[in-house]
Amino acid sequence: MEKMQDRAISACMKYLESTGFRAVRAYKGHIVAQDDGEVVFVTVAVTDAFGDISGESRSKRENLAFDYLARHEELVEKPVRFDDIQLRVMGGDRALVKHYKNCMRSDVI
Repeated sequence: MEKMQDRAISACMKYLESTGFRAVRAYKGHIVAQDDGEVVFVTVAVTDAFGDISGESRSKRENLAFDYLARHEELVEKPVRFDDIQLRVMGGDRALVKHYKNCMRSDVI
């Protein structure tokens, strides 16, 4: 399963770059990127059906953001956003992408 998650993260990084996100990188099983002046923390889920993927706790996601921002002080003053990307596997190397932008309000950070 880990190999599939790694492939999903790689595919989502390419997707984000193709839609204009900048500085896209993998970080601790997630993706961190910049979009319109915001630092975006992206959770990627691979499923066989679209639905709610908010299984990861808010505090876990916020802690990931705190950890990343502590290591990249140049980004601390930028707004933070949390996105989800869901890949629905269609078979072989094909998948549908559903991108949920700002799925968590970031006013806590």
